Amino acid sequence: MKRLSRTSLLLALSLAFAPWPAQAANEDAGLDAVSLSALLEAEFALYSGDFGLAAQRYLSVGERYESLELIRRAGEIAQATGNSALLERVAEQWARQVDDGQAQPNPQESISMRRLLVDAAARRGDWEGALRQALALDAAGETLQFEAMIESAAEQGADLDALDAQLAAHIEAHPDHPTPQVARALLTERRGLRDAALAEIERLRERWPELPSVWLASSQIASRSAEPERALEDARHGQRLAPRDLRFSLAAVQTLIMLERFDEADQEIQSLLEQPVDEDELRLAFARVYLQQEQPQRAEAMLAPLAARLPAGGSVQSLLGLAAEQREDVDGAIEHYRAVPAESDSFLASRARVAQLLQEQRGIDAALAFLAAQRRAAPEQDAPLLDMSLSLLDQAGRSNDADALLDRAVAARAPDNDPLLFIRAFRAIERRDAAGMERDLRTLLERHPDDPEVLNAYGYSLTELTDRYQEALGMLERAHALAPDNPAILDSLGWTHFRLDEPERALPLLERAHRLMPDDEIAAHLACVLIALDQRDRARELVERSLARPEPHPHIDALIESEPWLDSRSVSESTPSSPGKGEPPR
Repeated sequence: MKRLSRTSLLLALSLAFAPWPAQAANEDAGLDAVSLSALLEAEFALYSGDFGLAAQRYLSVGERYESLELIRRAGEIAQATGNSALLERVAEQWARQVDDGQAQPNPQESISMRRLLVDAAARRGDWEGALRQALALDAAGETLQFEAMIESAAEQGADLDALDAQLAAHIEAHPDHPTPQVARALLTERRGLRDAALAEIERLRERWPELPSVWLASSQIASRSAEPERALEDARHGQRLAPRDLRFSLAAVQTLIMLERFDEADQEIQSLLEQPVDEDELRLAFARVYLQQEQPQRAEAMLAPLAARLPAGGSVQSLLGLAAEQREDVDGAIEHYRAVPAESDSFLASRARVAQLLQEQRGIDAALAFLAAQRRAAPEQDAPLLDMSLSLLDQAGRSNDADALLDRAVAARAPDNDPLLFIRAFRAIERRDAAGMERDLRTLLERHPDDPEVLNAYGYSLTELTDRYQEALGMLERAHALAPDNPAILDSLGWTHFRLDEPERALPLLERAHRLMPDDEIAAHLACVLIALDQRDRARELVERSLARPEPHPHIDALIESEPWLDSRSVSESTPSSPGKGEPPR
């Protein structure tokens, strides 16, 4: 029988009577009763195998007492859970302790934590935060591939000027570190300053001629500058410097395909496949390149060995489906998409595409029948598959049928119907149906009183659909205490303060939310607060950055409709509304 570790129990008890920072606990003694209880609960959770609860309890006490030792302990336990959100929270608390100078980490710990923070920030689209942590690693002498970060940030519409300012300051402090300078050259090109980027990459080629990343960046810039011959030459040079770096081979093949030198591209690929490399990954990568250049037959030839060996491979079948579509073989595409297994990351995307193709070819009823069959075959994906059916019915003007379908599903799955209740609640929110929203969110809150996502959904909906702002504030403050770094909760809390005519309290919350997740709705909320505080220039700059992002921005568009002066593209400026106004129309 598994026993509670005597060492762990002694640790918890000894921590109870150890001295703690007075500023954190507002007392001169050791842990208070609540914190001691939390530590003991953590150790007993370990005893029962509940690593998630154990890590959360250690982290909560570590946060309260600003103890790097407890935060480390939480991190060690969290590693066993595989819970990325929990690991990110540990890393963020670790960074606060270290960056504030309150603790000194060991070098290996610093590297692992900051790499975790880079990945976490990138996943949520906080590119300034990701770059900040990456530059801290570079300052410590770690080698990173900044190029992929810059490319992803640009594609997702990050604030490139802000990233450039970060890089410029870092380069000034570390002029002998080449990789940030390569990243800045790529960023310069992404900002539309092609000539400046070419001049900078030429300088880097002269200073660090043996550095492969310089030649990769040079090839990428040349390729996007419609100079494929130079792009190929730079890729070839990089191959000679780093023959095992497949990025150069990909760049060379992509350029050969751009030049329509397909036989050479095929030969290049074949020579690579004869080397000791991951053949599966290479075939998938080159198939994607061929499909980008609308060469479906060549992509299919590249995938054929994988399809024979991995007939149920999700990525393989998805790419074969796309190739069939490019050949206008709709039935073949449907067959491939249907072969994507339920456990694949591309399962839902494949089913959505099949439903769309069926609707186009055979009508909505065929698409609905397909989705109903998929719900029976993959019950763990019931909610998202049902949501696809609801979208099809809504688009066809059959919202009443969609509502009836959802009501039946909610009743049939009760009480195991949390995701369906969320779907029905958000449909009610979209219609501004406060009663329908409350019916389902109240049920969810009764089931999960300490779930920050439920509290946030309920609180924000009360703010949007009613004037019960104080009630909403209470829910959102609870949500914030449970998940202090959740950008959606920060946004909801800030927006509710704004509705309570407290823009000064709203501003720091919305600024942090926008740094963590610079999406359209948060940007519009922040702009409204800036207008209320008479920070007109900042509001306009924020709107301009939002308009430059590639994705749709309906909330910013709605705000501009009520405040045309925010759009610098306007021929003439209108007078901005008085402070406290500036709310986008609903």
